[in-house]
Amino acid sequence: QILFVCEHGNGKSLMAASYFNQLANERDLPFVAVARGVELTSTTASPRVAAALLRDKIDVSDFHPRAVTATDVESSRRVILIGATLPASAAVAGIPTEEWNDASRANIGIQGLGKLIKQRVESLVEQLVASE
Repeated sequence: QILFVCEHGNGKSLMAASYFNQLANERDLPFVAVARGVELTSTTASPRVAAALLRDKIDVSDFHPRAVTATDVESSRRVILIGATLPASAAVAGIPTEEWNDASRANIGIQGLGKLIKQRVESLVEQLVASE
């Protein structure tokens, strides 16, 4: 499992997990990504993110954000924080995290965000393939 965590769990982490799962499926990789949030503010995907993903043929209409837990972290091979910090209740000693803070910039717009996250996800997939 690959864990993406953002502030609300219905935007950046959802976009990253969705692009990751699409690419992993296309390449027949044994990984599944999940999106989680630190402070949930909605019960659905961000409408802007959902529309952007739909343009890439990814339907997240059934998605419901979930708060990150220690179990999520323990079950993950990689934990990627996108403009968020793990709450103490979810932090697990010995599990490294990485930060994609460049994807947390608000001034790049939804298309810029999508492009940036896709690039980061493609790089992550290449790293995982190389380490297998």
